[in-house]
Parts: sequence; C-alpha cells; structure tokens
Amino acid sequence: MVSLHEFLDVLLITSSGSPVRIGPDIVVTDDPSIQRHIAAPRSAWLRGRWFRGMKFDPRLDNLLSMSDEKAHAELRAKLMPGYTGKEVPSLEQDVDDRILELLDLIQRDYVTKNSSMDFAQLAGYFTLDILTQIAFGHSLGFLKTNQDLYDYHKSTAAFYPIMELGSNHPKILAVLNSRLMRGAAPKPTDKIGFGAIVGEAHKAVAERFRPDAKEVHDMLGSFIKH
Repeated sequence: MVSLHEFLDVLLITSSGSPVRIGPDIVVTDDPSIQRHIAAPRSAWLRGRWFRGMKFDPRLDNLLSMSDEKAHAELRAKLMPGYTGKEVPSLEQDVDDRILELLDLIQRDYVTKNSSMDFAQLAGYFTLDILTQIAFGHSLGFLKTNQDLYDYHKSTAAFYPIMELGSNHPKILAVLNSRLMRGAAPKPTDKIGFGAIVGEAHKAVAERFRPDAKEVHDMLGSFIKH
C-alpha cells in the first residue's frame, strides 16, 4: 500500500522532474545516480533530520541514523571491510548455501504440495538468514522452518509506518525519541520482534569475547578487528 506522502512525492517528480524541492531544506529524488552522489564518501551534502528517524532504539544511534558527519564517516570506515565482504572469505559459499535452502523450501512446502506461495515473505526469510549467516557465522533458521521466527517481520512491518512518520515530522520524532518512549524500546531480553534479534546479536558477541574464543572470519569478526 502506498502512503499519501509517497504518492505526492511520485506525483511531484513526474510533473516537475527529479530532483524536486518539497520544502525549505528538503529535496526528493528517484534517481539512483543522484542518491549515490549525495551519499558518496566526502560528499558536500549533509545528512538531514530525516536520518534521525531511522532509529530502532531511541537511546542508540545506528550507522543510518547518525547525523554527526565526522562520527558517521569514522564508523563507516571501520565497518566497510565487513559490509563489503572483503574480510568474509566464505561470503559466496554462504550465499549459495542459503539459495539452496530457499530452493529446497519452495520444492518441499509448495511445489510438492501444489500450494500457493508468497515469495515476498520467503525473500524476507532469505534476507534474514543470509545476513545472520554472514554476520554471526550461522543463520537463524527462517528458511529451514519456513516460519516468521520471533514474529520479526510482523512486528517490523507494524513499526515501519511509525518510523516513516517520525522521519518526516519533527514533532512526532521528538516524541519517539523522548524518555517517555524508552520503556518501549526493543531489549535483548525480548522474546519477539527486533529486540529478540538484538538478543541473538548479544549472544554472538559474548561468544567472541570468551577467554577461549578463536578468531572467526565473518562480518562480526571484521567489526571486532577494526
């Protein structure tokens, strides 16, 4: 479903061209080359308030939500070797393995049973499994179980419209980032949602800092290294 805000953006771009100015300090574009130019390292463009709405936890910034240009550039430089896969030698094999799991799931649960399939849902499962495999050295098992583990997709789908409102409306963002909302922030002890995935990340990090831990060449290993 397309929101009114997205519809108006498309309408303005169609009628006026891209990019188009939609506010005193806001432009919108559907041109990927312009987006790459704006987001490039050492770009003269500054990160606007929109990015501050990209927090999953109002107490913590992530790489996308950081508005401090210097801090963002420094963190990006440290994370880039892991994100690009340069320090993840098993990257291609990991992707191939998850593709095989996806094909096996389709054959097992849909082709042999002659039942309909929601590929958008399966694509989400594939994405989470490949990300956790590359990041932590093991996948969470969305594809093997064909289930929305931790109700992750269900809960994030409900949260994204709220995040969009905060990104585009400063007053709503102020409420979302206020102390009032901190109790509702995702926690590693949560059994469902984004917090449950954060809990899995905490377990993976704890394993890497055990006295007998060995170096692992995955995304998390790269982050620890840098």
